[in-house]
Amino acid sequence: MKEKLFTRNFTLLLLGQVFSLLGNGALRFALSMYVLEKTGSAAVFGTLLAVSMAPTILLTPFGGVLADRMDRRAIMVGLDLTSGAAALAAAAVFADGRGLAVTATLLIVLSVLGAFESPTVQACVPQMLHGENVLRGNAAVNQVAAVSGLVTPFLGSLLYTAFGVRPVLAGAGVLRGTVGVFGMVTILGICLIPLLQLAVHYLAYKLTAALASALGDGPVCGLVDRLGGA
Repeated sequence: MKEKLFTRNFTLLLLGQVFSLLGNGALRFALSMYVLEKTGSAAVFGTLLAVSMAPTILLTPFGGVLADRMDRRAIMVGLDLTSGAAALAAAAVFADGRGLAVTATLLIVLSVLGAFESPTVQACVPQMLHGENVLRGNAAVNQVAAVSGLVTPFLGSLLYTAFGVRPVLAGAGVLRGTVGVFGMVTILGICLIPLLQLAVHYLAYKLTAALASALGDGPVCGLVDRLGGA
């Protein structure tokens, strides 16, 4: 029987990627427009873009190593929460006098985080899918990234023109933070459900043992003891 590609976990991974890439891409483009508007210099814009992209190029191999050695779900949650916090902090301290410095710092921070995000997502696919679905899953992840790359310039320019840079910063921060919180809640649910099931079974065993003891039913008590020992 052919396995389903869009399992629950893989679908959640793709949705998280959609929101993360849209938030980051639109924010990056809006910040680029802000730099061009304030400086009017293509040289400054190009220099800032090159500097902000350097961490991604240099750190991506280390991102793959980290993804192989640590819990990938925890890495993705941490990256989303950190990105959201960085964008919200930038929105809070953003001012005309230091806007360029804040923009440059945020772009570098996002570039560093991006170096770890892409390898981690790619490494998650073989854990969730098997056989031919691994290739199909990687293709779906790449398609999401490609479509987001096409959409985010339009979205970023639209948001920047309509609202300005600070609301875009705040919105991107809230979006990434929400993705991170949802991921954290999902991980906690996955970890806690088995513990809750064990606790319910234990309470049911204790209740049954207490009732059998109160009724004085020897065979039932012996059966409950044997079940508890198993």
